[in-house]
Amino acid sequence: MNTKNALIVPFASAMLALFLSGCGYHGGSLMHSQIKTMAVGRFTNNTREPQLSARLRSRIGENILRDGSVRLADMESADSYLVGTIDEIVSKTLSTSLQRSDADADTSDDEYQTSIYRVQVIVSYELRVPGYQSPLVPKQTVTGQADFSRLPDLSIARRDALKIALNDAAEKLVHSVTEAW
Repeated sequence: MNTKNALIVPFASAMLALFLSGCGYHGGSLMHSQIKTMAVGRFTNNTREPQLSARLRSRIGENILRDGSVRLADMESADSYLVGTIDEIVSKTLSTSLQRSDADADTSDDEYQTSIYRVQVIVSYELRVPGYQSPLVPKQTVTGQADFSRLPDLSIARRDALKIALNDAAEKLVHSVTEAW
């Protein structure tokens, strides 16, 4: 065997071993080293949609547990706590479908109907440490979103999409806090 082949085999073996071992981050949590526990404080609902604050707080708690960077605790014993506001709900049309062409109508206008909607929940938050005036993570904003159609019922579909959008916002919020360092 020539020297060229003698170098290729060990190199290829090393590359294969590196590839099979995985090349992701395996060093543990990216959370601030002094923060071990976190509570979910008050989130004020500035929209007209009822019960969003309780749903969002529940979703944030679930996402903290799922993330595993910190333990979920009550307000009295936590190293840090999240507070914020649900600022706005934005609903928009994503697509429309042709319901009647101008050839089928009395007028020369096509008629379209919305077929897919998007709902967005805009949430502002900050991470605070008990006893400190300024927040550990200053005010940030996340937007959760979900798409829905009007079938079978527009109000039920919108309500279900709003739950998905709240969970999306909660996931983004927890990731931005636990990976802020």
